[in-house]
Amino acid sequence: MVSICRPLSVCTARLWLPTACSCPTTPTRTGAVSGAAAGASTGAVLTAGSAFAASCGTMACSPLLLPMLMPNTPRGGGISRKIASVTDRRRLKDISLVVKNEDSREYDLLSSDDFNAYFGGFVAAVKMASGVQPRAYSGDASDPDRVKNRSIQEEAKHIFRARILNPKWIQGLMRHGYKGAGDLSRTVDNAFHWDATSGVIEDWMYDGLAEKYAFDQEMRQWLKQVNPYALQNITERLLEAISRGMWDAAPETKERLEHLFLDIEGDIEDVNL
Repeated sequence: MVSICRPLSVCTARLWLPTACSCPTTPTRTGAVSGAAAGASTGAVLTAGSAFAASCGTMACSPLLLPMLMPNTPRGGGISRKIASVTDRRRLKDISLVVKNEDSREYDLLSSDDFNAYFGGFVAAVKMASGVQPRAYSGDASDPDRVKNRSIQEEAKHIFRARILNPKWIQGLMRHGYKGAGDLSRTVDNAFHWDATSGVIEDWMYDGLAEKYAFDQEMRQWLKQVNPYALQNITERLLEAISRGMWDAAPETKERLEHLFLDIEGDIEDVNL
């Protein structure tokens, strides 16, 4: 069960100062990565602009100090990392659900590494502390009349089908030359990072990235022309996913990526001579 605050209670953290609220005496088990609207119905909130969350463990809120985000600074109250770490682990172990709400489809979980830094990182922190992967959901409030909630696994699949592997989106980036190539490369990085923290990228997604971004002849030639470093990073990141056991790629796929990486590395070295 997930314990939550009463409907009118708000537990949130803004500008390093936790807002007091009245909560049930039972510890909460919800970690929400969102704004005040979602915070009104959850027991713990980690906002994008905050370095700690407010956790309702008693009748009042107390700060959840994240050592990886909050160093020992005057603004943090001078609490040492060692003491904070003990508190963090105890509270993180009680969290079984993590939520992040978005009110726009102009960006998504894989648009920037920031999303993985605080959302995926929070999922990883809970798993590290409790030994169990928490349930994690992404809320889509882009249409107020049709609010949707998807698990981060479902959201990743949705993004891959709708955007990342969509030929129209790829062609749109190709019109921007060097910058577009860099954005494609960062898309592969973002997918890799999410898989590392939360395990949301399946083999067919990596297969799609390899086919669309590396093996497609037109794409490969275009990348070599406008930004060979982007192609180098794409192939290197895909090979890293294989080496880390994140992608169970076919042997021939791995071999093709290795040949491509050596080929583009040679081209870059020739240019730099």
